[in-house]
Amino acid sequence: PAKTSEFWLRAKGCPTAPINPTTPSAARHEATHPTKPPRRAEKAAMWKLLLLATATAVELKQKMIIRNTGSEDLAVYFMGALHEGDLSLWDGSETLNDIVSPGQTTARYVRYNDSFAVRSGDLKWRVRLSLYKNDDAEQPYKVTFHNVMTDEKDQPVELKHHAAGYLWIEPNHHVTHSAAQGHEFALRDRESKERLAVSVHALGRDEL
Repeated sequence: PAKTSEFWLRAKGCPTAPINPTTPSAARHEATHPTKPPRRAEKAAMWKLLLLATATAVELKQKMIIRNTGSEDLAVYFMGALHEGDLSLWDGSETLNDIVSPGQTTARYVRYNDSFAVRSGDLKWRVRLSLYKNDDAEQPYKVTFHNVMTDEKDQPVELKHHAAGYLWIEPNHHVTHSAAQGHEFALRDRESKERLAVSVHALGRDEL
């Protein structure tokens, strides 16, 4: 059976709120007569903050599943969040997430704008995958497939985006497709040999 490995991204802090300025007289009054909110109101405020943080995490966090459908290992590297794929925002770092053997699967908790580099064991076949939010209830995701290979020998990547839909991604080009939850895309090499399959899923209740 295919093995699955997962990781959580580091939680990000809540955005700061503006501070309302107070006049010197008001400040003196507050210092002399400090007000303490009732315990019930204090607890309600804490619950609101917790619910807001949870809702934000649920909205932004998804799960990307990558299957190695080829005949050699695939290394998956996390490149960070690149807004609209803008490489000028990339700090040049990579984190090795997993080495996926043929027939195995890796699952990654991801946020919108996250990008991953995927390389074959011999480093000759390479692509980049990026996830974005799509304003469509039925197809809430957009996945961008980048063919990063610019070697002397042309290395187009074949993308199977639907049951009967295929297209070629030329070197140093990319293609973006909208996707429904669980829809699987397949990537093949120039000889139409299987390399990987990728899909995006909403989190289950036990993962929230």
